[in-house]
Amino acid sequence: MNEFLQNEFEIDSSSQKVPKKELSVPTNIKQIGEIQEGIQIYLEDYVHTYLYQYARWDTKKERLAVLIGTYEQREEEEILLISGAIQGKFIEIEKGQPHFTREAWDYIREKQRQYFPGTQILGWMHTQPGYGMVATSFHDIQHETWFGKSYQILYVIDPIGKQDQFYQWKEEWKEVPGYFIYYDRNEKMHDYMLDHRVIKSKVLEEPEDVIVQYRKQDRYRKQEAHQKKIIHMLTSFSAILLLICLVMGIGLIYNVEQIQRLQEALNTMDYTYTNLFTQIKGDTIEGVFAQEIEKVENEDEDFIKVKEGTDSQTSQIVKESVEKKEEEPQQSVEDQGTVKEQEASQQQEKEEVVEEEEKKSQEQSVTVEESSEPSQEKQEPEIKKEVVRNPNIPEQYTIQKGDNLSNISYRFYNTTDMVDAILQLNNLSNPNKIYAGKTIQLP
Repeated sequence: MNEFLQNEFEIDSSSQKVPKKELSVPTNIKQIGEIQEGIQIYLEDYVHTYLYQYARWDTKKERLAVLIGTYEQREEEEILLISGAIQGKFIEIEKGQPHFTREAWDYIREKQRQYFPGTQILGWMHTQPGYGMVATSFHDIQHETWFGKSYQILYVIDPIGKQDQFYQWKEEWKEVPGYFIYYDRNEKMHDYMLDHRVIKSKVLEEPEDVIVQYRKQDRYRKQEAHQKKIIHMLTSFSAILLLICLVMGIGLIYNVEQIQRLQEALNTMDYTYTNLFTQIKGDTIEGVFAQEIEKVENEDEDFIKVKEGTDSQTSQIVKESVEKKEEEPQQSVEDQGTVKEQEASQQQEKEEVVEEEEKKSQEQSVTVEESSEPSQEKQEPEIKKEVVRNPNIPEQYTIQKGDNLSNISYRFYNTTDMVDAILQLNNLSNPNKIYAGKTIQLP
């Protein structure tokens, strides 16, 4: 039956076969969706408009129509030029769905010969008001029964959702993602539209239940999507806020530790500088005495060295004179008187030299004694620090912020020497590890 229908639809009104013409692809077009390789569908604007009007005629019913036009195979590409559409009348309704009948095909064949001679059946259209554009088993049966050509397609329209979809049969339904709408002086389709006007029913003047339900569902979906978006944004914001708080908390803990370490370092420095100042202050007097004593000792050493030098010179002179006497040859008796005189004069000279050396050494000793007297006068007895205890000293003291053991000792005892006593009394090992709020015993 399919071959009979197809062959019959491909002849004109005079029952003569129309010679095949080379298909001219339109240029004034608008692309809908994405065009894939292998098939190109061109839908004339009048046909597109009429099919949507026909689909909206009564949205409580599903409708069928046949697509009319021209087909051409070019190498590996199929081109379908849809230039007309015919309503599906005398349709049989089974289980709420329309089915083509023999009477419906007689009507379609008659209208094709009248308005679209020399054309081919390129496929069919089915409306699914509010049910989307999914191809089902119903389409499988209808297509297998009435449309046996490989190039014949299915066009599904949802008039409520205002959506449409082309399908191509390749052992199963394959979506055609896009097509072209072209504009042309389509007088044949224009005449068919004038003779088969789609009259809007009174039912469509008011919103239908299906339309209202669809709009409610659409609004609900939009609200749900908006709520999900808000929840996602709030979740992201909360995660970022939590991360910021975590980083700030870690930084705060680190800063507190740094402050404690800085406080301990300051306490250590204060204690060290206080002890150093006390030590320097105590060592100043001792240093003065030590310097003066060292100076006197140096001067005494110089005096001893001078004295030793003088004695050594005198002994050397005497020794030389004795050696000369031993070396001199024995003189004659006649010269003994002269020799004695010479010896007496030499002895006198030696005595004079010794006296001069003794005078010099005495003068140097006097000078050393005079220089040492002022240094002895400068020496002062070591000053002992007396601890002055405040009669109102409490037995206990609570450490305040900024306190250390040095200033506590100085506050109550007017000296820093009591730090060790405070440490020993309170069993403390490190004077720097004291904290505000702790109570200590005062000696």
